[in-house]
Amino acid sequence: IVLNLRPYKSARDMWEYLKKVCTQSNNARQLLLEFELVQFSQDSSTIEEFYSGFSNLLTEYKDIIYASVSSDRLKAIQDVHEVTKRDQFLMKLGTEFEPIRSSLMNRESPPSSDDCLGELLREERLLTRASLEQQQNRVTPVLMAYVARGKFKHRDMSRMQCYSCKGFGHMAEECPRKICNYCKKSSHVIKECPTRPPCKIGPNYVAAAASASSSAPPSIPFQVPASPNSSQTHITLETIQQMVISALGISDVFDWHKKLGHPNSNVLQHLLNSGLLGNKTPTSSWSLHQMDVKNAFLHGDLKEDIYMKLPSGMPLPPVDFVCKLKRSLYGLKQAPRAWLDKFRRTLLDFSFSQSQYDAPLFFYKSIVAGCPDSRLSTTGWCIFIGDALISWKCKKQDCVSKSSTEAEYRAMSAACSEIVWLRDLLVELGISQSQPTPLHGDNTSAIQIAANPVYHEHTKHIDVDCHYILTLYYIFPPKVAPDVKEVLDTFRVAATLGSDSLGAYVISMASNASDVLAVELLQKDARLAVAGELGRPCPGGTLRVVPLFETVKDLREAGSAIRKLLSIDWYRNHIIKNHNGHQEVMVGYSDSGKDAGRFTAAWELYKAQEDVVAACNEYGIKVTLFHGRGGSIGRGGGPTYLAIQSQPPGSVMGTLRSTEQGEMVQAKFGLPQIAVRQLEIYTTAVLLATLRPPIHPREQKWRNLMDDISKISCNSYRSTVYENPEFLAYFQEATPQAELGYLNIGSRPTRRKSSVGIGHLRAIPWIFAWTQTRFVLPAWLGVGAGLKGVCEKGHTEDLRAMYKEWPFFQSTIDLIEMVIGKADIPIAKHYDEVLVSEKRQQLGVELRRELLTAEEFVLSVTGHEKLSENNRSLRRLIESRLPYLNPMNMLQVEILKRLRHDDDNNKLRDALLITINGIAAGMRNTG
Repeated sequence: IVLNLRPYKSARDMWEYLKKVCTQSNNARQLLLEFELVQFSQDSSTIEEFYSGFSNLLTEYKDIIYASVSSDRLKAIQDVHEVTKRDQFLMKLGTEFEPIRSSLMNRESPPSSDDCLGELLREERLLTRASLEQQQNRVTPVLMAYVARGKFKHRDMSRMQCYSCKGFGHMAEECPRKICNYCKKSSHVIKECPTRPPCKIGPNYVAAAASASSSAPPSIPFQVPASPNSSQTHITLETIQQMVISALGISDVFDWHKKLGHPNSNVLQHLLNSGLLGNKTPTSSWSLHQMDVKNAFLHGDLKEDIYMKLPSGMPLPPVDFVCKLKRSLYGLKQAPRAWLDKFRRTLLDFSFSQSQYDAPLFFYKSIVAGCPDSRLSTTGWCIFIGDALISWKCKKQDCVSKSSTEAEYRAMSAACSEIVWLRDLLVELGISQSQPTPLHGDNTSAIQIAANPVYHEHTKHIDVDCHYILTLYYIFPPKVAPDVKEVLDTFRVAATLGSDSLGAYVISMASNASDVLAVELLQKDARLAVAGELGRPCPGGTLRVVPLFETVKDLREAGSAIRKLLSIDWYRNHIIKNHNGHQEVMVGYSDSGKDAGRFTAAWELYKAQEDVVAACNEYGIKVTLFHGRGGSIGRGGGPTYLAIQSQPPGSVMGTLRSTEQGEMVQAKFGLPQIAVRQLEIYTTAVLLATLRPPIHPREQKWRNLMDDISKISCNSYRSTVYENPEFLAYFQEATPQAELGYLNIGSRPTRRKSSVGIGHLRAIPWIFAWTQTRFVLPAWLGVGAGLKGVCEKGHTEDLRAMYKEWPFFQSTIDLIEMVIGKADIPIAKHYDEVLVSEKRQQLGVELRRELLTAEEFVLSVTGHEKLSENNRSLRRLIESRLPYLNPMNMLQVEILKRLRHDDDNNKLRDALLITINGIAAGMRNTG
């Protein structure tokens, strides 16, 4: 710096030079430091050395960043970098510090970097001390043959322990207290016994070897190819010795010089090899002798369960005590057998299956994502030679599977590897395999997917997704698809413009907590948390994430989904910190009505709102319910004031959101005076619902009656719309649904999927098509059956009391009564007679009969003599439009008849569009 200042003569010139040098950006060095920070890791250095080097790099990097930050924002940036420093430091530690790293990162209040350093230094000292103690107590590996003879001069015999008497200073072969397990005499073990035990061959092995191909394979076979080395070889004395030793075993035969770090020289035998020998022995007339079995361990991972001691908290049983029978009851000789039968039946009742090869063995299949802590799936297989079971396994998988299909294919892959290894082992044992080995998989999830190719529910993917998002994302960040990248780009633009530019992020068809967590994850990845630096932020700088529950099934699970979401500490703290403890939840009226009928949808929406409010109150979170209403009654439309006043008590606490769609925007907000009037209605209704909430159902009996009506109504609606095979064709013939595509209106396609079916049709064309025929079927279908079923049980007076005293029930019945008043049976009948084929016209007769039933029982509940008796102005409006509507309907029927025989006639198409617009204007609430 001094050399660079020499050309300048005055202090002012020097100062200008220094200011220019120190304020210019150093992008090259910044990028280099970022690269070094990413590549920097602990490797073999100590904690202190690693922390020092990491801190030096990070300090230099922060100095460059801080130079371009204004003083008013410096504190916020420093806080962010402090958290980043702690997280990066912990994630770059070695694998030996994984337990302490997980403990530090999962604490409720994360520690500072200095606190983390202190605990890591203490953990490093403990690991170093444990390593030194292990080295001091480690026994030097010795040759097996020398151990067997006991002549190794440099061994410390004071550390040897006898596995027979548990004493020190000698081994089992030299134990003075050893006893033969066969002749029960002392001073020798069974392999030194002068009386050799006979070879007993069980009948099961003989039968298994004789019927090796008698078992029937399952329905889904897979082939494991034969090994290229499977040549025919003859069994010799060397191969028999190799079978006894086994590929994984270690023998005390003198010509076997395998090193191991264990003081015992007994044979280490794998259970699998015992099964192979047991299957081969009867057919080859081999002679096998029993030997002492003792625990021993090899270097490396051992897949089998090894139980070294009892779990903590369980007392050790007294080794010198025996049980004394004080009293015996006559006739209980079969009690143990009866108890075992009870135990067997209990396990079978809990969906366990009993092995047909080993009676005490019970297993539970299809354990996908079964571990509640890690959501790891379970791999299980059995390997047979003929009918003889020689190998089995039931272990957790190493990583989380995202579906049951993935978990089962992982299990089949592991089983295939095991079979390939077994085939090679059999070749070494002289057992040739000329045919491929069949691998049978129980792939139940593939069958489920084939049964429903459009949608299928994963019963446990909720917790799997939550576990992945909360714990694994930043360790193993996934590669995003192009559509996800588009969402991320949108979030980055929102971060640039400020969160107020977009408002709430609504998740359509939400059903689980993981749906919300995924969006929050994308927001965090797009750096929306610091959007306030570039624009005016909302609290916390993140968009409000609003789950939208639409179908009846999702509405029933909405409360549990919100509870699951708020039970996650991170999300609850995020709501409290960034959104003032306020959660917004949206409920959809359109798809729920199309899914189960208007009455069932209204009741499920009412219960879902109660459950969501209760869930938020449990965690101290305020809730705003967002009502996704459409313009028609079938999609939740109706008078605003009446709708707000009929909400569940406690659901309107000073806040409410609602949608206004389609023609209702022009009708309610087209003129300034009308718009002000609508806002006054909203404000008045919200204030009254907050200060004077609507009453609860007076009796539990009312709720039970609503459940009964809803169940009967839903069954009647679905039996007609979804279960009647003729209904879809009738709907397409009787309504202009197919011709609605000619209208250049609407923000979305008429169908969610390209396949046909009512389930994939959107609610707007579903309602609009029936409104054109003035049958308005979605708003009343099923209501007549539900009310009739309850009234016939003698509850008519209860329903009338509910109508008078319960605002929710009253508003629901009034809206249905208004829709039935708009329906016109003669016009709907004319559509059927002209447009519907003769074999489907009977369905139209039955539907018109259903409409008359609904009208009869609605009037019975309300006590009115005719429809809309309590709303004369509405009745006059309906009657005044009839002279204009009737001719347009007659014209539309004729035009549809001609157009379906001449699709390319543009004049007919234009005329049809005019009639559609005219009928929509006359019916008003159309879609």
